[in-house]
Amino acid sequence: MRFLKKAACFFKSGSSPKIFRLGRSHKTTEQALTTALDYVEAAVLLVGAAGAITFANAPAKKLLEEAVLIHGQKGALRAIAPETDRILRDTFAAAANGDASLGVRGVEVRLTTAKDDAWLAHILPLTSGRRQQAGQANHAVAAVFIRKLAPNAPLPLEVIATRYKLLPSEVRVLDALAKVQGVRELSEMLGVSQATVKTHLHNLFRKTGTKRQGELVRLVAGI
Repeated sequence: MRFLKKAACFFKSGSSPKIFRLGRSHKTTEQALTTALDYVEAAVLLVGAAGAITFANAPAKKLLEEAVLIHGQKGALRAIAPETDRILRDTFAAAANGDASLGVRGVEVRLTTAKDDAWLAHILPLTSGRRQQAGQANHAVAAVFIRKLAPNAPLPLEVIATRYKLLPSEVRVLDALAKVQGVRELSEMLGVSQATVKTHLHNLFRKTGTKRQGELVRLVAGI
């Protein structure tokens, strides 16, 4: 996740990064942000509510030109895969509406399904906190970071949650399973009743097509 660490200094919401001290005008902020993103190794795009591309760094322009994963349609960012394209458009619209379901960290969308050629898009909303200044300066509601996953890399929880339509409470249980197993142990770790844990596990089994806690652990580990 090296590219996200680099991007954090540009979009951090809890402090005042240097980029936001460069000047008060939107023009200054826009120039500082786009200049900085040109040095990020990952493909980075800034998009509006309807996916209109307001900025793309060199790696992103290359992906757009190749048109294997993404392409530009009338100036808007679109995914080649129809279902992925629908998810992207829904996510951009949610970011524009300040949908809390996207969270501060944003969401991740898998652009490909092949294990040996897996690409991931991390969509970071720019509609709250200090990120909002960068978004307004660039007429953008979200930043999109695209990277290739290493072969057999574990799927991020966000990807699993999106793929299986998991609720935040179910994702918490799935995350906890990587540390402890057993209804009582999960109950103590999460601070919820054992009955609640059983309900979440039942839903996880149903949604993911698994039958045992060990299978859920292997799902998270990408095994």
